[in-house]
Amino acid sequence: MANYKQGHYKGKPTFSIPSAYLKAALNLLILGSDQLRQKNFVKQLCRSQKNRKKKTLENTITIELVNEIQKEQETYKIRAEPLSLNLVHPLTNIKYSQIDIKFTWDNYSPNGYLAVEAKLLFGEGKRHGGLYVEEGVLDFIEGRYSYGHSHGIMLGYILSKPIDEAIVAVKKALEKRKAKTNEKIPFNKVGGFVAHSLIFETVHIQRYTGTEIMLLHLFADFAS
Repeated sequence: MANYKQGHYKGKPTFSIPSAYLKAALNLLILGSDQLRQKNFVKQLCRSQKNRKKKTLENTITIELVNEIQKEQETYKIRAEPLSLNLVHPLTNIKYSQIDIKFTWDNYSPNGYLAVEAKLLFGEGKRHGGLYVEEGVLDFIEGRYSYGHSHGIMLGYILSKPIDEAIVAVKKALEKRKAKTNEKIPFNKVGGFVAHSLIFETVHIQRYTGTEIMLLHLFADFAS
């Protein structure tokens, strides 16, 4: 990932997330997702909630993913917390937000964390690419969390094949809304930073800070 150290597009972030913690978080998300896949947890969950009017797939997967992460996190010297309430910067006019997965480390400060926003995606039917952007990416851009941060992570739970179609839906949704998301660098694949084939990046300008934030888009294949 050639440009994960930000600082040459517009304003400099007020909180730069160390690359070691960024890499640790990504590796833990990948490891935890692999464990859920081996247990067949997500497919079983989808079957159990198939006939429910109000499904809780996203939050249930997130909680179980963090349970798996917490088994390994001490090795990586970073901690994960699910569905964390976040006090938002007063300039945004938003009091609180919920971070799906919040990573912290020993030198923690109130704004010193790495946020992960999770969204469901599908390879057929309603692929939810638009929701991924409108209710995920924009939370970073509008400062609901990661206010002034250098990085954030979008995590796509892909629940049905084709996997590529789910990712293409995200790419198209981002292209359609690039003015709304203040996109500076479009969706492109990341190679070499961590051992995972389904990871991409975009760069945006946060609305209230005027600083750039790189979003890493990690996709978990729960359909194969």
